[in-house]
Amino acid sequence: MVMIGQGPQASAAHPITLRTSPVGTWLFVVMAALFAFALVRGYLGAATSAGRVGVVIFMGAFFVLCILAATVLLIRRSTLEISADAITYYGNPTARSKALGVRQLVLDRSSGDELSMVLSGPQGRQRPGLTIPGSGTTLPLNLFSADRVKRACLARGWHFSA
Repeated sequence: MVMIGQGPQASAAHPITLRTSPVGTWLFVVMAALFAFALVRGYLGAATSAGRVGVVIFMGAFFVLCILAATVLLIRRSTLEISADAITYYGNPTARSKALGVRQLVLDRSSGDELSMVLSGPQGRQRPGLTIPGSGTTLPLNLFSADRVKRACLARGWHFSA
């Protein structure tokens, strides 16, 4: 979802806000539906009351866990805010990011206006990122559409190296 400024006459002064795609949420929604189906089928097919209790506890627990996981993934999405002066990444607040003190990463125009799409991370687990060469900061883009990020950056006056 791209929100550009306020209204149709959005200027370069208003930042463009991009949020990560809720792709993982759909997996848990589908799994919750399957566990709900298994709960009903298991309850109706159980021959004893102990079997019914077991089905309700086991399938009910997985159903609830899938709904909770889908809700958390939907609520805690990362945000990328692109303005003419800076590009700010607001990560989802996980326990690891809170422990490391990493909540936001910023690429400031004072470091330059030439952006580059790179692969970052340890060998074998490299993910796409956005950086200003020489700045030392790389914004993770693994759940953002690279094309949408590039269009938003170009709309706010940033340039990409060839």
